[in-house]
Formats: sequence, C-alpha cells, structure tokens
Amino acid sequence: MKNLFTPGNRVAGIDVGSHSVQLVELAGDAGSYELARYARVPLNRGIIDKGVMKDPAGVTDAVKKLFARSKCRQKNVAVALPGHVSMITKATFPAMDENELRDRIIDDAREFFPIDDISNVDFDFFVLGENAINPDMIDVVIGAARKEIIASYRNVIEKAGCKVTIMDIDAFALETAYEENYDFDANNVVVLIHSGASITNITIIRGGASVFTRNISQGGDIVTETIQKKLSVSFDNAEMIKKHVAEGSELTVDDLVGFAEPIIQEIKRSIDYFNTDLGGALVSSVVLSGGNALLAGFRDALSAQLRVDVQLFDPFQRIAVGKKVLSGDARRETAARIPVGMGLALRKTDDK
Repeated sequence: MKNLFTPGNRVAGIDVGSHSVQLVELAGDAGSYELARYARVPLNRGIIDKGVMKDPAGVTDAVKKLFARSKCRQKNVAVALPGHVSMITKATFPAMDENELRDRIIDDAREFFPIDDISNVDFDFFVLGENAINPDMIDVVIGAARKEIIASYRNVIEKAGCKVTIMDIDAFALETAYEENYDFDANNVVVLIHSGASITNITIIRGGASVFTRNISQGGDIVTETIQKKLSVSFDNAEMIKKHVAEGSELTVDDLVGFAEPIIQEIKRSIDYFNTDLGGALVSSVVLSGGNALLAGFRDALSAQLRVDVQLFDPFQRIAVGKKVLSGDARRETAARIPVGMGLALRKTDDK
C-alpha cells in the first residue's frame, strides 16, 4: 500500500514495537541502497500494550534517543501502525475510477470491518489489478485504523521534533522490504512471517501482490511468560534465560519450542486456511523475521510443521551496510528485527 492515511523524498523509518523503537535511514538509490544509520532503543514493558500508547511521553523520549544515538538529521519520517490497531482486508469491486472507489469503500465499510462509527476511522486502499476470474472487476486491498490511534502514533513522533509524512501498516512495510531484496515470478507464493514480542504478522504474496494477511496476537512474550512462571523468575530474567538456552540452562531448546507451539500452530492454521478456503497455490517459500525468529529451535520447528523450508529474512541481500553502522556480532540480530523499519525507510514522501 503506497500512501496510507497521508497526503503525498526520502524519509527515516521509525518502527515502534512493544519492546523497542528502531530507526532506519538509507542512503543511495534503488538498486544501490546502503544502510546509513541505525539505532534501537528498548522500551520499558507496558509503555505500549497491544499497540496502544500507555505512556506516550516514554515513547517520545525513546524516539529522541534514537536520533541522538544514530546522529540522524532527517526529520521527515515514516511510521507503521502495528497489526493490533490496524485492519486489512481484500475485496473485489466493479472497475471504477479512484474517487468513485474511495466513496464506495466508505459506503460499504461495515461489510469489511467491525466499525460502529465510520467517522472515527481513516481508510486507504491499493488496487492490485484486474480480478483473475472476472475482468470487469478489480481486486483491492483496504487498510483502516481509528483516527485516535493514528493521532497517538503521530503525536509521540512529532513531539520528538519530527514530521510524520507517511503512516503505513507494518505488514505493508515488511512487504516493501521483501520486494527490494528478493526476486520472484508470477507463480511464486511466498509467506512472510514477522514474529515480534506481542504479535505475529503473516502476509502471503502471490505473483508479487499481497493476497492474504493475518495478525496473530501472540509472539515471543508467551515464551518468556511461560519461562517466568515455570522457573519463578522475573520477566527480565526470563528474557535472558530464553536468549541463552542454547548455551546451557535449566531449560532445553525443545522446551522453548514447546512454549512457542501455540504460535506455530496458529501460523500453520493460517496457511492451511489460505490453501483451502481461499484456493491458494502451493507455497514456494517461507521467510521469517522479527525478534522471535531468533528463538532457538523456532525456525526448524516451524519448517517441520509447514513441511517447507523456512528461511531467515535477509534484509541486507541487496542493501549494503555502511561502514561502522553495524558490527559483525550485531548483524544477525539486527537482520531479524530491521525489516519493518527498512520497509519504511524505503518509502518516499511523494509515493503514490
């Protein structure tokens, strides 16, 4: 989706998550981009809960730290709403011009989303193209979010001295990062899975276009919370144990995989639904990102359940890393966490 919730060159991408905020700035042009600046600042637990700002001032302070640490001078930024607080659907309409389509979407909004008062919601859409069955129809992806949620994300960023020129959705930003780094043909069906601390996003791309999106309200936190209860430790200590299980602890990698099983099963159910009820084609590949992608054993267990090879997202496949931006040790973890922020940084203020 090219212009969500904003009027419509370069921007810094700010990815606001439940555990951290990240800043990504790229240099160069399409085909020769380079990661010029990157910073990540942790957030205290509870500052953002299920996508809702509980401590806006705390998020603003974290954003200020991002700019100080990265030395980024770009004040035009792109921000993404998380799946917790955004809605995405695909619909089919008779072919019509953009203004007519916008009016039609607003008129029919209640058919697509659980909305009581349409005046409290902002919509945007992207036309995928002609419907495969009926050439007189067009397929459209529609995104929506409540105005107060959009305003809350905009406000915490702009109070840090920035201008939000693009408001996107995390699933679309992830897709943008994938398209910049990977080749695909018309027959490819690619599943993008971004599993963070509190949410797991699934986006299925067929022939270069998004055809299915689902958000699962589970992420790495359920593993941490299970460890916390099992070992009677604090949440922070459980996080440390989770990260270092492979090096030896009271738990095993198999334990971690067992704790993550609810997420794995929900991912499998989503892909099975696509393959059956939506007439999906055979999945060509699965690409995994997000902090939870770093969980020991998670990728292998997911691959075994889906019966397809699961790759880790490589956001640096076609985007070089500037000297001194990332150390070798930080590259793997950053590669897992950065795709959404990178997708935002790839946007331009005049995108249509």
